[in-house]
Amino acid sequence: MADIAPVAPDRTADPQPEAAPAPTGAARVLKAGVVVMGLALVVGFGVVIITIANRAANPEAAASADSGFGDVPVAVPSGARVVSSVLDGRRALVTLRDEAGQETLVVLDVIRGEETGRFSLGQP
Repeated sequence: MADIAPVAPDRTADPQPEAAPAPTGAARVLKAGVVVMGLALVVGFGVVIITIANRAANPEAAASADSGFGDVPVAVPSGARVVSSVLDGRRALVTLRDEAGQETLVVLDVIRGEETGRFSLGQP
């Protein structure tokens, strides 16, 4: 076997690395921006977590904040009667039939408590 001679360390290399250059104005602005955005993320997540915890602990408080709209009059023609009603999320559809058999569909917004439109069915 051949003897392998040890390699001498390179003495020309500086044992101490050079100090990093002082940050420029753009680098300082970038660093400040990263810190501010990081803090904004932490604060935002904190607000979301606290809001979820409060709503989970007090579900009645969130429901009572929406006080409703009270008694909303819906114009029903004389002699007409309600045939059916259907609730679909925030809308209600009420079917009215008058004495002559003419049907009218009344669309109501149950969140705002107002009539949004009417459709007359049958002969014009």
